[in-house]
Amino acid sequence: MAEKMVTEFLNKLEKSFSREKDIQKYLQKTSTDYRVLDPGRLLYEMMMKTSSKDRFSDDYVKLVYVTLKAWNMDSRGAKLCKYEEFFESIQKNKTTLKKLQSKEIQNFDEIDQRLFEGLFDNLSLTQKKSKLVTFSKTLHFFLPSLVVPIDRKFTLDFFEKNSQYTFHNRERQLSVFMNIERAYSVFACRRDLNEYPKWGWNQNIPKILDNLVIGYMLSNKEK
Repeated sequence: MAEKMVTEFLNKLEKSFSREKDIQKYLQKTSTDYRVLDPGRLLYEMMMKTSSKDRFSDDYVKLVYVTLKAWNMDSRGAKLCKYEEFFESIQKNKTTLKKLQSKEIQNFDEIDQRLFEGLFDNLSLTQKKSKLVTFSKTLHFFLPSLVVPIDRKFTLDFFEKNSQYTFHNRERQLSVFMNIERAYSVFACRRDLNEYPKWGWNQNIPKILDNLVIGYMLSNKEK
């Protein structure tokens, strides 16, 4: 079942971004039309300038928390934990996060899945039972070269209609997270995304992958 889902997700990526001009078109769409001069974008660019060794400092964790708020992760549908609980949880899981800091999305399938399962179970990030989106975005901030952020409006609607992802089941959420990341990983191995300049939203390969989907969804919504 998992392999079937990965194949379906990968086919969607391959079909949507089969040509070089498609990739350029959708990245440009995100750059010019998605949260231009938005606080969330400026915070993200600031965050990506932080070195990996400083990513567990109080200042950086605060920046993560504030950016999640700017990315609407403290709204009614995705209520963040209190900052003190959030910070303590990150610190408790720092060892596992540090093990993954040197990894890249292209090597996602080589990583022991139990590391992600442990983080999913042990990180206290949101007050909601459905925590896939908050989990993926938080991991992206600490592991920007490895984890592609996932959201409902763009990512989940791109891979399959959003209504099917309104769930609270742990196994279902983990399965969707792992299989979306695996599909992105295979796609990233087949495409040389390093050639695209790292500026604006395009700070790393995982965010470039996310920006492709955002640009695609924005373009097709207009149609």
